[in-house]
Amino acid sequence: MCGVVGFIDKKNKLSKQEFSSVLDKMLNSVVHRGSDGSGVFVKNSIGVAHARLAILDLTNEGIQPMTRNNVTISYNGEIYNFHGIKKQLEKNYKFKSNTDTEALLYLYLEKKNKLFNNLMGMFAFSVIDFNDNTVLLAVDRFGIKPLYYMDTDDWFAWSSEVKSFAYMPKFEFALNGAILAEQFVFRSIADRQTIYKNVFKMLPGEYITHSVRDGETRISRHWNLPIDEYSMFPHEINVSNISGLLESSVQEHMLSDVPVGVQLSGGVDSSLISAILVKNSKLSTRPHSFSIGLDDPKWNEFRYSRIVADQLRTRHHEIIFTEEEFCHKLPIATYHLDEPVNHSHTVPMQILAEYAKNDVTVLLSGEGADEVFGGYIRYKKFLTHTKVEDVDVLLSNAFNVPDEVSKFTSFLPKYGFKFRKDLLRQVFDQSIQRKLSWYDINTYLTPLLVRQDKVGMKSSLENRVPFLDSKLVSAGFCLQDAEKYDGKETKALIKEIALRYLPQDLVYREKVGFGQPLHEWFNNKSGLGAYLDYFFHFQYNPDVFNYIYIKELSIVHKSGIVNYSSVLWTFVTFEIWSLIFIRKMNPADIWFKVKEFQK
Repeated sequence: MCGVVGFIDKKNKLSKQEFSSVLDKMLNSVVHRGSDGSGVFVKNSIGVAHARLAILDLTNEGIQPMTRNNVTISYNGEIYNFHGIKKQLEKNYKFKSNTDTEALLYLYLEKKNKLFNNLMGMFAFSVIDFNDNTVLLAVDRFGIKPLYYMDTDDWFAWSSEVKSFAYMPKFEFALNGAILAEQFVFRSIADRQTIYKNVFKMLPGEYITHSVRDGETRISRHWNLPIDEYSMFPHEINVSNISGLLESSVQEHMLSDVPVGVQLSGGVDSSLISAILVKNSKLSTRPHSFSIGLDDPKWNEFRYSRIVADQLRTRHHEIIFTEEEFCHKLPIATYHLDEPVNHSHTVPMQILAEYAKNDVTVLLSGEGADEVFGGYIRYKKFLTHTKVEDVDVLLSNAFNVPDEVSKFTSFLPKYGFKFRKDLLRQVFDQSIQRKLSWYDINTYLTPLLVRQDKVGMKSSLENRVPFLDSKLVSAGFCLQDAEKYDGKETKALIKEIALRYLPQDLVYREKVGFGQPLHEWFNNKSGLGAYLDYFFHFQYNPDVFNYIYIKELSIVHKSGIVNYSSVLWTFVTFEIWSLIFIRKMNPADIWFKVKEFQK
């Protein structure tokens, strides 16, 4: 896990000193992603830099950028099958390290942009091939590792985090109003556009080739979730082989030369991952597990995570946070996320990562199981109705309805969400369960993964997601609908597998989301309510928000008549984002300024 940055000075505008200064500043902006060293490589008009978090081969042989045969790589992620790749390549190439980085570099030399079918893992990388003056950028099949880029007349630049682009000469962050409606309805943007004008993100399964000679940029795909293969597999896929794929995935995700732990919420997904981890662990000491929550049984799942931790005999840690800590760290999480915080549990996840880094460098989680195996409670209302329109699926993972959004902002086009609509057209003839799964994997899951990557990397901690092994996802997607929802239980097949490892009462308990009492906190003038008062007073974005209307909603919310916490959260998180990235306020100062205003 690392930080990747680089850029091309297309018109050779910068002196050597200016070029180095820009590259150094870009690197410093992501240095938190890798605390084990950094490197810079410059040749002609191209510069690439790397912040290293050492997971495999902790020696200096693993330092990046890494150059072999006039090709330079800067890579973030883990290739879990790299030992097999290395073994195949050793007859033609002499390895200097035991890193997956070097295996990936030699695989590129062997196959160029045909290398992707050989890769099992998570990755975001840049390869600069000075033999033909091209740059190859790529991200893994599910977008577990983020990579952003900008392509202007003067610069082609890329980075693990958007904040690096602030140092490109004469480039200023500006709001991308064309996509703002999607941000407010879904709290995230599904296509390659971002909330920043002229800044783009790579989509899951994409690669980009950029020619240094003519400046041409081509976007291609190296993988798609197979839609039509399900007809070939239903009778072959069952509990045993799904269980086998999951066990294999967890074993692969344990690949590490540093300590590995698990994020244990007490839910069935993370509990199952923990159980398989312990069963297959070859560690000399018991693995660490981590849970986080408020000091209130209504808002933590400690009673469940303790059962699992006690059964598995992990070295378990319970982390308690407060509303005050949440409010202080919300702007810091925003800075590291590069965008408005979509889910409130991003903040406690960040706190957990800060704590866990004291004991581990790698943390496994159960992310991805709900989207692949049909775990969301919201699926039930669709699966129990005989007729569901595509617009219902389109808005199934929305946080705010468009009609409501149109009242608090002017940025709601009459016809929008084209990328999301195009996704649904690709599965027009599939079942509702498969449509929901396809749609969530391609829209809802990606920002969850980016969130997990960035709050972990804030503390140089690598998050891994065993449920997103591509073979397991393909098999899960091909399951019959009844194997996901049997009329009573969501994620039915996964729960059947979990019974092999965990108590029945825990497996079949009611699903509880990882949430916070936002509806109460927005009524607290010393908590999130303080943010409301602050932003209603200063009104930083009058061209975006109808402050009068949002204030009226907050009054109704405080009366207890209607819970408007979702709208209020959307409002507050956008305002915080704009303070940091548009007005350039220090995120660590924001909560103190809000509290000072309250006095």
